[in-house]
Amino acid sequence: MTGISYKKIAQYFWKELSTKDRLRLISVLMVLFLAKVFTAYVPISLKNIINAFQADTSGIYTLIALYFGAFLLGRLLVDVKDYLFIPLEEKFIRKMGDATFRHLHSLSLKFHLDQKVGATARTVERGMHAMGIFFRFMSISIMPIIIEISIIMTILSIGFGVEYVVIILATLTLFIAITLMITKWRVKFLRASVEANSQANATLVESFVNIEPIKAFGHEQYEFEKYNASLARYQSASIKNKNGRVFLNGAQNLIIAIGLLIVMLVACNEILNNILTVGVFVMLISYVVQLSFPLGNLGFAYREVKNALIDMEKMFALLDENVDVKDKPNAPDLTLKGGEIRFEHVSYAYDKRRPILDDISFTAHAGQTVALVGETGSGKSTILKLLLRHDDPQKGKIYIDGQGIDDVTQQSLHHRMGLVPQDTTLFNTSISKNILFGDPQKTQADIAAAAEKAQLHALIQKLPDGYETKVGERGLKLSGGEKQRLALARVFLRNADILLFDESTSALDLKTEQKVWHNIESTYPHTTKVVVAHRLSLIQNADLILVIDNGRLVEKGTHNTLLKANGTYAKLWTKQHSKKKTAATEKAKK
Repeated sequence: MTGISYKKIAQYFWKELSTKDRLRLISVLMVLFLAKVFTAYVPISLKNIINAFQADTSGIYTLIALYFGAFLLGRLLVDVKDYLFIPLEEKFIRKMGDATFRHLHSLSLKFHLDQKVGATARTVERGMHAMGIFFRFMSISIMPIIIEISIIMTILSIGFGVEYVVIILATLTLFIAITLMITKWRVKFLRASVEANSQANATLVESFVNIEPIKAFGHEQYEFEKYNASLARYQSASIKNKNGRVFLNGAQNLIIAIGLLIVMLVACNEILNNILTVGVFVMLISYVVQLSFPLGNLGFAYREVKNALIDMEKMFALLDENVDVKDKPNAPDLTLKGGEIRFEHVSYAYDKRRPILDDISFTAHAGQTVALVGETGSGKSTILKLLLRHDDPQKGKIYIDGQGIDDVTQQSLHHRMGLVPQDTTLFNTSISKNILFGDPQKTQADIAAAAEKAQLHALIQKLPDGYETKVGERGLKLSGGEKQRLALARVFLRNADILLFDESTSALDLKTEQKVWHNIESTYPHTTKVVVAHRLSLIQNADLILVIDNGRLVEKGTHNTLLKANGTYAKLWTKQHSKKKTAATEKAKK
């Protein structure tokens, strides 16, 4: 049994429909019922034609017209049903895809760091495809079959006695029981094949996303083997699944054949005993044959719907994923007065077994430049992530201009900030569009001005396609320094009220770095800036330097006061300058 039920899908579907759409759905069901009534009348009209040939042929053309009319209307009304239902089906699939996409974006960064991009994308893709299959088979197979069987069974029970009803019901019961039993046995193979397929696709995407280090380390064979192992698991599960399908088809065909044989033997016996006329016999056999086709389709449709439910299960599981970082009900937007940042006794851990920050408290006054320094892994970047509210601390609170960031909307918080991350993420599009990501409302002139401040404009002008140059997947066509400058251009374009820099110029040469920081300081003299920097010479003019060691704030002050204190910061400063002197001496010797 899958984790997603027909009832849950129906609830989602009904909830998404407007009043007009719900009336349309009721019309669909009425048209479908009417179509099956006309379809059920076809054998009756055929019986009347045959009996007329044996008795009175005066009204034969009228009977033929009725037969033709019932046949044609039965077919046309099915098309009308599809015409009415298709917009509802496609609208629901679009809404569910949109809802899933939006929900995934509402989940915290922590959630996405635990996921594989390829697997998540494949889950949504398969779920959307499965919805189309589910509704198609429900609308063209299962629902029509149920209605048609109900109408035919009613006619048989009224006109021909209980024996035919018993035979058909016994055939149906055995057919459904065998189908459910074998399908239940196949479910584990269906799940395994879906899981293996998702894993194979996730491996494929992940491998091409990380193509640069794979080639640099010569790990192509390792990636081949990993991908092939996923395909082998998919192959094994898929073979077992398909073999089960063959076995199920054989069992279903045998049950239908036996049911048809019994009905025909009983009918023949009644013909030989002059109980039934030839016309009634033809009508009866027509019903049985007419019923055998939907019965065969029912098994196929059930299998397809079952497969679709398995694919939809993971997509609905994503929709059910709890949003761990969410706005409070009726939360107001952030009102910025100057950009003062205050951390009060903030503690945080990605995992309880690995604490990252421990009781961090500090105040960055409006317009100040605050630097975070410390060894790698000390928790500096985590402070920026908490300030952006990518996650909430387990203890303590963070304020901007006296407003708790968990009390205001995340959208307004993010709109007032500009981030230059340590690892720049770029879209596989042009340089121009990547810079425009900082503020989609700006013009091409604004883009060029931002690139100029980021020391990128001159380089772009030398490229054959200029600002329309494609950066490649994840910006692999650009160097590390070029990607960082592009990220800086985004921030210059954004003109945010609070700026966050996470090792944002680490890939730049000293001369370019100095020019960029001069432009930052001259462009944003009164903007609060939080800078994570490994190169201490960069932040020696900061208004406040915070020294983080193993998640704790061990020192704070200006560059000069911290040097006089002769503590952790002084040791870091001495260590860096000793390396510089050693490197300069060795260079001079060469």
